[in-house]
Amino acid sequence: MRALRTSLLLATLASLPAVTLHAADDTYGAEVYTKNCAQCHEQTTEARVPPRATLEKMTSAAIIRALETGVMREMGAKITLSERIAVGAYLGK
Repeated sequence: MRALRTSLLLATLASLPAVTLHAADDTYGAEVYTKNCAQCHEQTTEARVPPRATLEKMTSAAIIRALETGVMREMGAKITLSERIAVGAYLGK
């Protein structure tokens, strides 16, 4: 059931037109990223961890998908859906 819900959410997100984020949304996404993601993604010594520059080349949907069902699902489970979306919107193109 969770996989179906996640798939529906991702399909909905992927179908939405690109929107311009407000400064407040960027601030929220930046705060979530700094608190939960930056510790690993800002350092470049771990080969398995993509640096922020790589994440910024991904789409928002791909980042959210990684946090929902991909390799980052364990970390994604520790934050709320709105936080996952905020991080995706903040980093993704």
